[in-house]
Amino acid sequence: MDTRTSRDISPILEGWDHIPGQVVARKIIGLDGGEKLQLRVELGVFQMELAGRPDGKNPHDVESLLDYQRDRLREHSNLHGSDMDFHLTIQDCEDLHSEGIQYYYRYLALFHLGEYNPVIRDTARNLEMLDFVKEYGSKDWDRMTLEQYRPYILMMNTRARASRSIGGGEHDEALKAVVEGIDNIRGFFGTINQRDVFEKCNEVVYLRNLAEEIVKQMKKDPIHQLREQMEQAVQHEEYERAAELRDRIRRLEEEGQREPSPN
Repeated sequence: MDTRTSRDISPILEGWDHIPGQVVARKIIGLDGGEKLQLRVELGVFQMELAGRPDGKNPHDVESLLDYQRDRLREHSNLHGSDMDFHLTIQDCEDLHSEGIQYYYRYLALFHLGEYNPVIRDTARNLEMLDFVKEYGSKDWDRMTLEQYRPYILMMNTRARASRSIGGGEHDEALKAVVEGIDNIRGFFGTINQRDVFEKCNEVVYLRNLAEEIVKQMKKDPIHQLREQMEQAVQHEEYERAAELRDRIRRLEEEGQREPSPN
């Protein structure tokens, strides 16, 4: 068999076009029988594992380079009694950045597919990586170069948490997540003395628009309206009316649970 043609990925890409400006992703079953994640890019496809390091590798026999560097830190601290004088080299920081890009592609694809829990997992992991580099990078440039990505990662983490709550009908929790996300981005710009940039930040603008949409949905949600009425009844010590409203809420929730899920 001619190896020049046997490895041609054209059949894989046939009928699955790259769309500029859009995330095109899907899940497939790999040769090992397990699920894989594929992200269509202009020149081909990225294939990733759904758990662990996206490329499926185990550097230094651990799950990721971040885990390896954490192990090094623990060994250093155990030997010296503290983390003093523990540093990441320029190459260490570059390698952690490259690894973080793998997780970025995975959580981007998973968000598109509505898989919010692993998006929360991967964005939280990349935020931890940024914290680690900021703490232990040997030079100022190493410590701060990745910080430019923090607002975006915070936004994606917030979007995933809010989307998960909205999917569960918990609009209050979704709004709470968005407010918390905006506050986290505000805190970030405060730490780098760029509070004036906060108001113009694209991630903040997006999250504020998302908050407005959630509030609109909440106003249309009969259960949310009934809950507000029940809280007001309790505050005014109208307990009989509060009990009646509670029963109506339960009936609506039970009816919603019995509704068939969309295909």
